[in-house]
Amino acid sequence: MCRQTLLHIFQVSVGRLNHVIGEMSAGKLVPEDNRGKHGNRGNKLPEVIRNQIRDHIRGYPTYESHYCRPRAPAGTRYLSPDLNVSIMFNNFLQVQRDNGEQECGQWLYHSIFNSEFPKLKLCTPKTDTCDTCDNFNALLNDATLQERIQIQQDQVRHHSLCKFCIKTGKWGRNE
Repeated sequence: MCRQTLLHIFQVSVGRLNHVIGEMSAGKLVPEDNRGKHGNRGNKLPEVIRNQIRDHIRGYPTYESHYCRPRAPAGTRYLSPDLNVSIMFNNFLQVQRDNGEQECGQWLYHSIFNSEFPKLKLCTPKTDTCDTCDNFNALLNDATLQERIQIQQDQVRHHSLCKFCIKTGKWGRNE
């Protein structure tokens, strides 16, 4: 096949064909694409910023849903219904500005939130905690050691009853 026909068939320039021929004569059957292989990444944010974002996200209080526990994947935690990624990002920016630290874009914050915290949910669960569990948690905060032991025993008994009810589908009215 002549050179001109090859150039027209593949719609490549003479320089590109010479480059491929040179690579093949050097022993490379398929030339390597070296685009983007340099170490100069001027816009890349340092790992310190990424760690600050992770720490900021971990700093928000989370809770576990009472009724959604059997259906939700293990370890799923929920954020306050007042939050969304934009609010969290704006809070992060304010903290960075107050500390004189470097800022980042919302796309990076959102990307880290979605990729590294898959079990952290923004929306409220379809069903929330039960009143009994909320009462137990409130009582535990102000209880003495003896009262704590009794409350924790009652709480364990309540959770086992809930697990039994979820398994059997029979819900009691008193707990």
